Amino acid sequence: MTQLDRQAAFTGTKEVGPALAFDTERLESYLRGQVPGFAGPLAGILAGLDWAAVHRPAIADIVSVPGDCPFLPGDLVARLAAARAAASVPLACARSGDWRHPVVGLWPVALREDLRKALVETDMRKIEAWTARHGVAIADWPATPVDPFINVNTPADVAEAERIAAQQCDV
Repeated sequence: MTQLDRQAAFTGTKEVGPALAFDTERLESYLRGQVPGFAGPLAGILAGLDWAAVHRPAIADIVSVPGDCPFLPGDLVARLAAARAAASVPLACARSGDWRHPVVGLWPVALREDLRKALVETDMRKIEAWTARHGVAIADWPATPVDPFINVNTPADVAEAERIAAQQCDV
């Protein structure tokens, strides 16, 4: 198994449970019944919050990450939680260098109805607009020597990620 295969199978750290990967067709079907139009990443986050509320009611928070980031840090959840606690706000997202990654976030299940209202009643689609209403802490990572939130979307990106993985023993 390559480093990229291991990262693709990322399920979080020891302090979190297994990752839940949504089947795209099932997710889109669910969202059509919940949020009109193309709602973007916030709708996917709402789906995760709804799932947690129904299937794991003891879970207070979910973590979201894009599926195209093969170098997610092992301390992601702990650092998001620490940033949120230090700032005394309900939400947290990642930043590497000068770039914020609002999809890489820690989301309290308790805010799901507010998120639903924002999506359905006010047609809000921007993550940063919604998180600003509640307060969002920033957890920082360096962007060098490897940005932990680099996106891998094209064959050239895959080749670059494989090159990085082969050179980095701690990735």
